[in-house]
Amino acid sequence: MRYVYLLVLLLGTFSLFSQSSPTQTVRGKVLEAGTNAPLTGAAVELIGFGSGTVTDDRGQFLFPEVPVGRYELRVTFLGYAPFILAEVLVESGKEVVLELQLKPKPQALDAVEVTASRSGMQVVQPLGVKTMTIEQVRRFPATFYDPARLASSYAGVVNTNDQANGMSIRGHSPDHMAWQLEGIQILNPNHTPNAGTFSDRTTMNSGGVNALSAQLLSTSHLYTGAFPAAYGNALSGVMDMRLRAGNNQQQEFTLQAGLIGLDVAAEGPFSKNSEASYLVNYRYSTVGLLTQAGVNFGEEAINFQDLSFNLVFPGQKGGKLTLFGVGGLSSNLFEGQADPELRESDKDLFSIDFRSNMGILGATHEQPVGERGLWFTGLGVSAVDQERYSEALIPDLQEALPEALLEDDDRLRLISGHTYYRHNFIRGHQAQFGLQVRAFDHLDQLEGASPDAATQNETILTPYFTLSGPLSGRVSYQLGLHLPAYLESSPIYVEPRASLSYQLAPQHQLYAGYGLHSQMSSPYFRAFGALSPTRSHQGALGYQWQPQPALSVKVEAFYHHLFNAPVFDVAGGGAFTTLNELNSWSWLDGSIREEKATGDNYGVELSVEQLLTKGFYYLANLTLYQADFTLPGEAAQTGRYDGRYIFNAAGGKEWQKETDKHIRTIGLNLRVNYLGGLRDLPIDVDASEAASYTRFDFSAGYTEQFPDFFRTDLRIYIKKSRKKYSSTLALDIQNLTNQENVAYTYYDILQNEVLQRYQLSLIPILTYRVEL
Repeated sequence: MRYVYLLVLLLGTFSLFSQSSPTQTVRGKVLEAGTNAPLTGAAVELIGFGSGTVTDDRGQFLFPEVPVGRYELRVTFLGYAPFILAEVLVESGKEVVLELQLKPKPQALDAVEVTASRSGMQVVQPLGVKTMTIEQVRRFPATFYDPARLASSYAGVVNTNDQANGMSIRGHSPDHMAWQLEGIQILNPNHTPNAGTFSDRTTMNSGGVNALSAQLLSTSHLYTGAFPAAYGNALSGVMDMRLRAGNNQQQEFTLQAGLIGLDVAAEGPFSKNSEASYLVNYRYSTVGLLTQAGVNFGEEAINFQDLSFNLVFPGQKGGKLTLFGVGGLSSNLFEGQADPELRESDKDLFSIDFRSNMGILGATHEQPVGERGLWFTGLGVSAVDQERYSEALIPDLQEALPEALLEDDDRLRLISGHTYYRHNFIRGHQAQFGLQVRAFDHLDQLEGASPDAATQNETILTPYFTLSGPLSGRVSYQLGLHLPAYLESSPIYVEPRASLSYQLAPQHQLYAGYGLHSQMSSPYFRAFGALSPTRSHQGALGYQWQPQPALSVKVEAFYHHLFNAPVFDVAGGGAFTTLNELNSWSWLDGSIREEKATGDNYGVELSVEQLLTKGFYYLANLTLYQADFTLPGEAAQTGRYDGRYIFNAAGGKEWQKETDKHIRTIGLNLRVNYLGGLRDLPIDVDASEAASYTRFDFSAGYTEQFPDFFRTDLRIYIKKSRKKYSSTLALDIQNLTNQENVAYTYYDILQNEVLQRYQLSLIPILTYRVEL
């Protein structure tokens, strides 16, 4: 009898332990890529969980009570290419809700290797695409929870200044990229868009931190050249960001507090009888805490706050309406030094007030058409208002400086529309017909601005077409035609796009691509006169070896030839082009040339990546490249963003331990960036002294090169998953070795000599996150 009591006691103990062990639900949908039609009967296996399931008539699957941890999810379905979704993180505080897409593949190789991916969303082509998940953003060191900063861990991408997320891709200017949200092109979505610039003037494509909080974002894709026909008005790359839908079955909350900001997010269904969901997040900056802790941001007071939302309303017959938006306020204030004896540099001679307000509102609608079609329509409005006022504490200096150096007051507006119809054919071929509209308006509010510079309009109407599919079991193709019409300035351009991939063997793939691209220059250059788009031929040739589903080795060679780039003469000699400069030097009394500049960016990228499996991951890549430009009638010169080489490495390890009350995970992550120094114009000391501000010698070219850039970042975190909530305590240390990396050189009018300013020093960032 005593053995019976003992058995009951053991079973009871086991039951109590099982109840206290934290678990979570993993659920989602399996859809056909291209049409978003649900796939019924697809086999879904959560590797490591020990059981599988199949999708129902709505393409849905469910794994209840999954123990906390990391998993791989394998999906197979007859007639479709199978794949593994890697790095699925299960935590007790939030359900895992996935939307997976399978590509039709009726003609497969005899032996098909399942390919691991970070995203369930299938990209149009794998050529030059970097996939970044929010889980990565939270795992990699010193990203500030910003996918644009994470991008600098990948081949060919350089962060041009630690204080901002500006990206130089394959030797291009950061101005050559474009931002896209939910399939719609948007204006610069970043706070403090003057951060990290020499002139402290605003930029079109970067800022201190992304205004879209990581709580709202889903997987992002960075296209780096020769991108498909659905992407335009960009030369170097497109950051294609997506929003995640809120949980449509239960309420969930997230609180994150740290030395960068305070985030509060809420999500859930609108009602018990509705599948519609909401997701909203508010973030308030606490950067001031870092300043008080001794971190040097140039002795500036930096503040930002933003509110974001994403509302999803499922419709009839598989349709979906989405409403989204973000509003952000940011400021960057500096108080000059009134006491002359306490002034250390010429910056102390000025009080600077910079403020930026931005907003994005958008709506998208998807509707399946029959069994094989999908119709998408999206409309978005972006606005950026930015003001900068600089007041010299010495009246004579205030009167001597050009007004354009002291004040900026700009209003930018963008209305973007995108609609397309996509159709999947029986044999795996897919066609897409689309139309994009981009209406841009720039207003210079400063008194005395010239009529040409005060108001600038730009309307681009772009029909496009793509056709893709298999030519055989080993060969697949994509053809496209992008037809932008710049209505105010230029005729219609015909821009063909094409890519081809060849499966040498189950683990080996060759691919090639070509595209003709164009982009209108930043409005800040139009003070000189009307501009026409810069254009570029782009080609790539690559090879990928995937010995294991989660391990890949890639080699990709690229060549970009740029032409029709605007050139501006500078009074006193020399000229510059938009291929190198972020901002106009309009106060130098220059003029626009009729002749145009050309450029050549070429190189090779080598990447090795192991996705996070068995508690370990690593990433290493090397880029060797060159970026030249040629002014009319002159020999080729080295461009500003030609660092010649980029080396990145990152890796991490997780240790998991289960106790009676929670599951604890400790993570250690390290990232290293080593790259050749970017370049600059030499400073004309005599002219700078006479003008009381830095004057560059444009006739000399970018002959000055900064020392090599080196930075090491560290992230340590402790995750605890309890029965009803999970928490993460993390410490990020940016620039662990406190390396002094040069940001730029300038002529200091107070000390009467050329000096250097450095990028950010060692910065510790502590955050605490709770999900429930």
